[in-house]
Amino acid sequence: MCTFQPKNYHSLTDYQPPTWAEELKSIPEKRIQLAQLPTPIHKWTLNNVPAHVELFIKRDDLTGSTLSGNKVRKLEFILASAVSRGCKSVITCGSMQSNHCRATAVAARELGLGSHLLLRSTDPIMPSFNNLGNLLPSMLCGSKIYLIPKNS
Repeated sequence: MCTFQPKNYHSLTDYQPPTWAEELKSIPEKRIQLAQLPTPIHKWTLNNVPAHVELFIKRDDLTGSTLSGNKVRKLEFILASAVSRGCKSVITCGSMQSNHCRATAVAARELGLGSHLLLRSTDPIMPSFNNLGNLLPSMLCGSKIYLIPKNS
């Protein structure tokens, strides 16, 4: 089993929303840095696109090796709330190969939190472990995994 230690650069900070979001009903109060931000924006060149059209891609695959993608952006707020409230564990759900569940398990472990993953499975008694994919890192991080039957 992997043994992550909480990292000292994961500190809670007060969150100041951008001006366009100040009137929203629910604004997070805290944030905890998990991602390596800002990520770059690259110009994207594709065939058969009119000459007057420019395409750009936000490289959220570069937010960090274990927490890549946009999942880490919301986890910075969700886990900050959990830490600031003194929670010991987090619970989330998804499919057996959920990127969100894997990212939650890794981030929770980095912060010293436990994680409980409710995973939808076609066979909750004998799941197929032929393709562990995202399930393996979750298991290695010590997540408690609960298999929930998929509804037909």
